Amino acid sequence: MYTKIWIPGTDTELDRLFEELRQHQHNDVTHPLYKNYSSEIFEACAALSITFDNDQPVVVSSILARSCWPKNVYRILNRFWKVHEHRLTALDRSAKATALSETTKAHVEYAENTLKADLVFMSRQYDHWQNLAVYYLKEKTGIEFKYNDYQYLVCDNSQDQTCWQRIAYKGNEQLLTQWQKQ
Repeated sequence: MYTKIWIPGTDTELDRLFEELRQHQHNDVTHPLYKNYSSEIFEACAALSITFDNDQPVVVSSILARSCWPKNVYRILNRFWKVHEHRLTALDRSAKATALSETTKAHVEYAENTLKADLVFMSRQYDHWQNLAVYYLKEKTGIEFKYNDYQYLVCDNSQDQTCWQRIAYKGNEQLLTQWQKQ
């Protein structure tokens, strides 16, 4: 299993494959979050990624920076999804976990080494996921994420409650003091 990460517009073949996979995900109206995969969502991404198993795409994701976050802070695993053909077949729990670990490790390395990130984070709107994610990722990747009890502003609309999310982070914790939280 391996992950390819690139800046949008720099690799025609990967851009084409990403767009094909994104359209398929966006067109699946049975998925409760299908609207999260519109083309506009990915326009501001710092990087896109596809994780492959036996040269077949199994998970897709992106790395994002926003102006409402401190400088050099990046969200990894942004819009992470399993390729439709692998949802119920090739990606059993262990394979899904391996894909998550592989993608996380690749995103952290890329963000830190290529984008020069000072802090990376993953987020979810819901509570009670950070402990499991932090424990699992440390065990499987050796990467130590931390978390706290705050919700951080992850999109530009502070009036929208879905823009306040719990995070697991790695990097310069001082940057958290510059970030809107509740």
